[in-house]
Order: sequence, then C-alpha cells, then structure tokens
Amino acid sequence: MVRATYVRFYLFRVLETGGALPALLKDTDIDYQRINDSDYTIDLLQLKQLISNIIALDIDDTLSFQLGRGFSLKQLGLIGHALASCETMLSVCTFWNHFNALIGNAINFPVSLDEEQCTIEFVEACPLDEALPFCIEQSMSSTLALFEELTGKPVRFQHIELSYPQPQSPEQLHAYQDHFQCPIRFNCARNMVYFDKADLQRPIVNADRETYLVFNQHCKHVLAELEASEGLGKRIRQIFISRSRQPPKMNELAKHLGYSERNLRRKLSEEELSYKQLLNDFRRDLSIQYLKTTSLSAKEIAYLVGFDDITSYRRAFKAWTGKTVNQYRTELPQNESLYQR
Repeated sequence: MVRATYVRFYLFRVLETGGALPALLKDTDIDYQRINDSDYTIDLLQLKQLISNIIALDIDDTLSFQLGRGFSLKQLGLIGHALASCETMLSVCTFWNHFNALIGNAINFPVSLDEEQCTIEFVEACPLDEALPFCIEQSMSSTLALFEELTGKPVRFQHIELSYPQPQSPEQLHAYQDHFQCPIRFNCARNMVYFDKADLQRPIVNADRETYLVFNQHCKHVLAELEASEGLGKRIRQIFISRSRQPPKMNELAKHLGYSERNLRRKLSEEELSYKQLLNDFRRDLSIQYLKTTSLSAKEIAYLVGFDDITSYRRAFKAWTGKTVNQYRTELPQNESLYQR
C-alpha cells in the first residue's frame, strides 16, 4: 500500500482541466472523501486505474507533460519539506526512492553514476502497460521541474532512451522536443535519461543537515507504521502487483518476507488467508481491470497475469467469475469504453 499523495495531485490537477470526478474515479474504489487524509492509503492497481481513466478522458495529448511541469514540492507535504532539506540532488533521489511508499508514485528512479555522466532509470513500481508512456512523460517532466525548484537553476537532459514506440500524435512528438530539447531514442531496452554528473551534485538551495535528520527519522517512523498497519495479506498483494507477470512462488514469497515457508503458511492461516486465495484474487482483479481498460486478447492477458498457457487461464477465469473471458467482456456496459494510446 502507498500513501495517496500522487492520487491527490492527479485528481486535483485533472479536475482543474475540466475532467469529471465520476469518470476519474471509475473502477478505482478510491474514497474521494478521504483523499486529504494523511493516513489514507491505496494500492498501485488503484493508482494505475486512475491513470488509465485520465488517459481515457483524452483531454489533451500533452497533459502528462503539463502535469509534470506543474509538479512542485508543495504537493508532497511533509516529504516535500524533507526533500528541500537534502544536501544535493543525489541525496534527493535517494530519499525519494527509499520513501516512495509515502509519496505513492507509480515510478521509481534508481540513479547510476560514472566518472562524467549520470543516469536516472524510470522503473515501473507495477506493470503499467498502456499507461507507461503517460507516466514516463510526467515523471521526466517533473524531474526537470523539481531540479529547478530545489537548486534554483534549470537542468537539461543530454539524451533520452525510451522503451516504447515514438508517439503518432504530432502534438505529442512536438512536446517531447519542446520540453526536453535533446536527442530522444524510442524502442530502447529501458527508460533512461542521461545528464552531466555535476548536475546531480548540485547543492540544494535550502539544505539543512539538522532538519534533514529530523525529517528522515520521522519518515522512517511513518513508513514503519504504514507497513505494520497493512497486514500480511495486503503486503503480499503489493508484491504480486509489482511482479504480476511472474508472481513469486510460495517459497520465494516466504524468503522475500523473511519467513520460513512453514511460518508463512501459519501466519496466513491466522489471518484466515492462503497463498492460493491471495494469488487468485489478485489475478482475477488484474484480469478484470485489463478487460475494462484495454482491448488485449485473452491470451495476452493470461501472459500479463502470470499464466503459461491460455487453456489454464480460461479455466481459472471461469472459476473466479462464473463467466468466460468473452462473456465478461461482452457484458461490460457500453460506457466502459476502451482506450488505445
């Protein structure tokens, strides 16, 4: 589970552009009445569904760039103050990645350094599928905005590599060129931005070591409370979300959580849960989301939720829902429109 910080940002900004709240919240199970509650948490599938809904509204081909450039520390609350007290941009990136669950972003961005150059890789916190370009565009744009806000000086990427195809929309392609003003390669292995190493070593304008230590300790405490409050079932669901195409087996899951397989089974039993039940519930929910928000075939969905063959998947889906995949999709209301990016 993650804090609803990014959900709040997305909702408020898109509502300002004229997006309708019911359309934004459709199929998300997000409680809008609690959106300003600092203790309110969601899972990444809810965030992914919200982003899919934003894309489906088709407000503007450059909305992701606009959201990114409009992002600022004030949207992050306590975390924003913590980032502003860091010493350099490198420590900002490190802090963000460590406490991303308190931010609720769908993207992590590990940093790599060599003698002259540094890279930021934009990595999905969960498989984003058709929503990936939108999230990468927004994340790259917000990275530039936060660099300038924190250091007082603009930064420019040297070049960019992206894993998805070049956008077909002329407006979108122009937005890439206009926002980033550097060479961009599409259809690459990963989503990476490259820039001068000195940029990552820039001092933060309001850096304060004592303030940083206080915020760092507080954020550790809040993160520990968040993890403790989730319960084992929710923790396991988040692991399934992050590894949906290859869900960990029982022994792998136990190792990841720091238990023996026997102890994990016992703890699940104490919560009246089982590994099989949690995995089936997750695969059912993710399958339904794909059916509602994409035109993917049953075979493609089977792969995305971790099945090796379509026959086993069709049998499982019928057991989960009482319907075949085609029946379920056919019976979706007409207004549950698909989107293609």
